[in-house]
Amino acid sequence: MSLNFVQELQQAFRILNQQILVTAVLSVINLVVLDDSGFLKEIFGIDQWLPYFTQIQMIVNSLTIITGVMLIASIAYLMGSKKLDTYSLSGYISVIVTIIFMFPGNLLTGKINEDLIWLSFSAINLRNLLIAAVIGYLIKLIYLKLTQLINARTWFSALMTLLVLLGLFVLTRDDWTQAVIRTLYDWIDGIQGWGILLIPLIAVLNCLLFIFGIDSLLPVSNSDFSDAAIKNLNYVLEGHSVYSIPMPINIHALFDVYATSGGIGMLLPLVIAMWIVNRQHTDIHDLKLSVVPTVFNINAPLVTTYPILFNLILLIPMIISSVVACLIPGILILLQWLPSSVYPTATSTPGPLEGFLSTNGNWVALAVGIINLVISVLIYVPFIKLSNQELQVNKHEH
Repeated sequence: MSLNFVQELQQAFRILNQQILVTAVLSVINLVVLDDSGFLKEIFGIDQWLPYFTQIQMIVNSLTIITGVMLIASIAYLMGSKKLDTYSLSGYISVIVTIIFMFPGNLLTGKINEDLIWLSFSAINLRNLLIAAVIGYLIKLIYLKLTQLINARTWFSALMTLLVLLGLFVLTRDDWTQAVIRTLYDWIDGIQGWGILLIPLIAVLNCLLFIFGIDSLLPVSNSDFSDAAIKNLNYVLEGHSVYSIPMPINIHALFDVYATSGGIGMLLPLVIAMWIVNRQHTDIHDLKLSVVPTVFNINAPLVTTYPILFNLILLIPMIISSVVACLIPGILILLQWLPSSVYPTATSTPGPLEGFLSTNGNWVALAVGIINLVISVLIYVPFIKLSNQELQVNKHEH
């Protein structure tokens, strides 16, 4: 992906900052407060005492989907526009192509898949924003090619962008990736002893994909996705000890529970470290607004507020912190000082609490979650300082 694409994407995010925050707020309310498996809904039983809960749930869900689609269209328009004019033909073409590309159903029959709408648009989705940006950028380059002479280098960039677009289209087709990924997960979970070395590699792969905006090629497994987690849960529910479960070392127990605090790449420690480093600055208002969504593992506001995408400097602490967050509980589980996580938790559960809740209230698990958080913050701090210096240099050069 060319440097121009990254710069234009960051500029588009800055322009749409308020729209992103509104969509993020609705996403938090929708997934954390009103969703059937929402963290706060389960903790406080909101559906039991809130009047008109079902109606409110439907309204907020609809608003979240509408604002999410509008945000995707806005990204496509800005990335497809030659300039930030009030009217751009290539921008409107980009919006139309993006809508066709992301249509949640069968284009030939016009039938909409309601489950696909929920999965894709019930919360702000980083992958959708990136795909819209790539489509818009590609349409703009093609439009420029048709309207004026473009040098070979720019045309090569367009072709490379097309390849990225096609790759994203293939990689985001759930009908085959789910089967492949599940087979990979089950194989790693079945290894057990060696799994403690392979599971961190899953974390590394997720970080590598996430830094380029692909945050769901290897979706975080849950109790419905991981056979090991299901077997362990059934074993405990039969009355056996959690310390004698058949598959204690598994992706759900290490990666999902301990290495995704704030989302892929341990982004909750990242936002804390950013606040520590930049707390004297006056321009951290948007960063503060990104904290709450990140606490509940909705990371798109943070990623679009701060230049995280394509930031190879931050990729290093992402990988290190994720690997460490997998290894610490893995070693403790092998020593039987920590029970393996067997109970499912809501995807919006704050990272430091996931181990505590998924072990049915084990205090060692809570301590491990907090220790992982602190260590990850310390890992991030020097790299954020380095990234800030790099950003300042780039700003002066431009």
